[in-house]
Amino acid sequence: MKTPRQKYVQDNHYRTLVDTLRSVVEQGRFTPSEIREAAILASIMYEEVHIGPRLLLSPEMKQKFDDLYKWIDTPAPHNVPPDHDRVKVGSGS
Repeated sequence: MKTPRQKYVQDNHYRTLVDTLRSVVEQGRFTPSEIREAAILASIMYEEVHIGPRLLLSPEMKQKFDDLYKWIDTPAPHNVPPDHDRVKVGSGS
């Protein structure tokens, strides 16, 4: 299996995708985190439409997936768990 860097060097379509993503980050249009989020969301949306459910889920597991989809669709920062990636400011003492 090729590494992402090997694919970048050897596959023109992959290189174009990577260069496009780098470009929008460098232009300040999106942050690297937003690019990662968008790639994950695009993958989830593709699977929802084209692959569909592959397993019969228990009601409990279905509820967990429903909760996950609600979290995905909630605008940030509300979808960030408390204290996640936040800078803590000391009391100065």
